[in-house]
Amino acid sequence: MKLFASDFDGTLYRHNEITAADQQAIAAFQKHHTFAVSTGRSLTGIDFAVQGVIRFDYYILASGALILNAEKDPIFMRTIDRPLIKQIYQRWNDLPMVFHAEDTVFTLDAPLPMQKHVDHLSQLPDQIYGLSIAAPNEAAAKQIVHFINEQYGEVMHAFQNRTHIDAAPAGCSKGNAIRILKQAGFSSCEAIGDSYNDIPMLAAADVAYTFPYAPAFVQKNADRIVESVACALSYSL
Repeated sequence: MKLFASDFDGTLYRHNEITAADQQAIAAFQKHHTFAVSTGRSLTGIDFAVQGVIRFDYYILASGALILNAEKDPIFMRTIDRPLIKQIYQRWNDLPMVFHAEDTVFTLDAPLPMQKHVDHLSQLPDQIYGLSIAAPNEAAAKQIVHFINEQYGEVMHAFQNRTHIDAAPAGCSKGNAIRILKQAGFSSCEAIGDSYNDIPMLAAADVAYTFPYAPAFVQKNADRIVESVACALSYSL
């Protein structure tokens, strides 16, 4: 049995939809194999977008800080210490920021759909397993990622997803999540993603896919360039 892991935004979820072709290909793959979604989103964020059209076998959430099984029960979780959360917020509180906890994200900003508002950091749940920051452009996102990894790399690691930054406890990544799931005894693991934060996952996979529109450096870390998740699955089956 194979494991296939797919990034969500920009990969499986494009233009605010999952194509019928991708849905059908995933359903066919799941008859004999295992399909995981791998994302910086929370569970609520995935459920809100998917609307029940796909039932994933595993959920790799918050850049690998939280892994759920098909029943949405946690099988792995790491958390970020509160003092570090406070430091990150104080430095970049002029940018939109959310904190991953429970099955959703919390914000001190005006909440968007699928976000919960709190008035103060002290009102956040005890266990925070990730945070995300929206930068004004890709250059600013790159600078923030570099700063976090230079200053806090022993306890936290940041990943760039275009103009967004996803930060998780040190040691957590989409790639580490793949290595954890591999312990279940899959014959092989394949993965697909479109941005820099997917590189650890592509590196951990036996076969890695990306897209023609992915950054050149991401393409260099892939074995095949494809047009869609369905196309990648056609090679896998």
